[in-house]
Amino acid sequence: MTATTPTIPGRTTPSDEAVMAIRATVLDYYEGWYDADAVRMARAVHPELVKRARIATDSPGEVSRVVSAQQMIAWTGAGQGREDVIGGDRTVDVEVLDVSGEIASAIAATPLYFEYLLLVATPAGWRIVVALWRYQDGQPHQP
Repeated sequence: MTATTPTIPGRTTPSDEAVMAIRATVLDYYEGWYDADAVRMARAVHPELVKRARIATDSPGEVSRVVSAQQMIAWTGAGQGREDVIGGDRTVDVEVLDVSGEIASAIAATPLYFEYLLLVATPAGWRIVVALWRYQDGQPHQP
């Protein structure tokens, strides 16, 4: 998979290697979640992760509190993601939208979730630093 040809100044065409590394990070994030593998989750998320969802309120567009890297890693280790596999379907579709130097954006879709991800390249590899998600059925998250 390759990203689109850049048309905005400052953008470059990412290497296949960068796209594959970003995709691997996103798969660590989801497959780690599904498998209760806190090591994979820790490898996927930046320590300063900011994760949010649209929530069900009377105020359209309201988003949830921030979920941190520490919370995601702990919840993963506790096996909370095992409940999110619908009918055994562990499909994770990943599209790398853009790579500009050491920053990137991607979309991930599973049978349950649709998520926008922003990533940063670190000395240890690509890490997810921002995540904004919703349920695939369009229903808001119930806090």
